[in-house]
Amino acid sequence: MQQKSVGIRIAPYMIGIACFILPFIQISCSGEKVMSFTGVQLVTGSEMANPMSEEKQKIPPEPTAIIALVALVLGVVFAIQISRGGAILSAVSGGFAVISMIALKTNMDAEIMKEAGGMAISADYQMGFWGVCIASAAGAILALVRLQDADAIPPPQLARTETPDTQHDSAMNESKEV
Repeated sequence: MQQKSVGIRIAPYMIGIACFILPFIQISCSGEKVMSFTGVQLVTGSEMANPMSEEKQKIPPEPTAIIALVALVLGVVFAIQISRGGAILSAVSGGFAVISMIALKTNMDAEIMKEAGGMAISADYQMGFWGVCIASAAGAILALVRLQDADAIPPPQLARTETPDTQHDSAMNESKEV
């Protein structure tokens, strides 16, 4: 039973990670596609040809995309754990990934507006971007539901170790009760 639930718990985060290979953002000028970026390109940085000047321009990695990817990886790690703490950290990771994606969109929109200089440049967020947002939110929601279901998370097991002294004390207490 636990193996099935682990697969369900990590699935949204794994889907979110996979969405990074899909197109994230498409930049258009007057309705014509100028350039497109995948999530991987935003995380690692890329090089592109400027359509206006035909020179190569280095695009640095986007920190908010890196944070979102790291949060998704941590979401997988924490979702695997059966403990209540794992569920809490999994939910936090999913929420952090969603917040990072919102920050990414805000940063990209501001950068595009700054670079547009009055031209009709627009950003269209693609399937990869929305897939990461939805998968991250789904992972966080599943973790929160898991927290609500007290039966799904076993209580912590406290290890009881007995030393010769505590064994003697236990035997003495048992003999007094009799």
